[in-house]
Amino acid sequence: MDQPNGGAMFGLYRLFNWLTILAYLNILWMLFSLLGLGLFGIGPATLAVFSIIRDKLQENESGTIWRSFYLVFKNNFWRGNKLFIVIFLVFSFIFIDFAIIRALPYHPVMAYVVIPALIILTALWILISSYTFALQTHYQLKFWQIFRDAFWISGIFPLSSLGIIFVFFIIIVLNYWIPAIIPFYLVSVPIFAIQLIALVTFKQIEAKKFLLEEEQKNGHRLSEKNG
Repeated sequence: MDQPNGGAMFGLYRLFNWLTILAYLNILWMLFSLLGLGLFGIGPATLAVFSIIRDKLQENESGTIWRSFYLVFKNNFWRGNKLFIVIFLVFSFIFIDFAIIRALPYHPVMAYVVIPALIILTALWILISSYTFALQTHYQLKFWQIFRDAFWISGIFPLSSLGIIFVFFIIIVLNYWIPAIIPFYLVSVPIFAIQLIALVTFKQIEAKKFLLEEEQKNGHRLSEKNG
């Protein structure tokens, strides 16, 4: 009889513990973004949130959240800025395109071809941006390889990609209806969901890679025996 109650209490403890961690991370993200004068702080601060959430999800923690955040921010300052600048430039291009289309007179080609294409491009770039930060904290990849792999993952794992888009939709709705949560969960909650989805996706990729390597090894052994 006590076990269900104990399980419920432990579940509530984990929930409130995560809510506290995510609120703290969101505040740190805002603080470090300001320390980097906004534009030059957002990238490394976002990487820091991704990294800490990844470590906590994998129960691979070392030191306090403050120290871990500072170290990731410091060690990945230039890398985070390079990633963010590419992401920012593409989103700026999309935003300018939408602004130009809005200023132009109505045309069927714009309404039924260009605007849907831009919406698809926006969704795709949201996915690529999300996977880019998750990949950076999980693997050691070259700069442009991160964007390439993020693009392929976005298409090869449609359920994961739909999950990320759904998360962004829910976050936008919640922030619209409950703006008081913005200082505490605007960034940290979507990153938590993205990192959770990404880690599951990465495990699937690694499992498929392992099976492929085993098949190649078995095929090589069979060819040696036949030879």
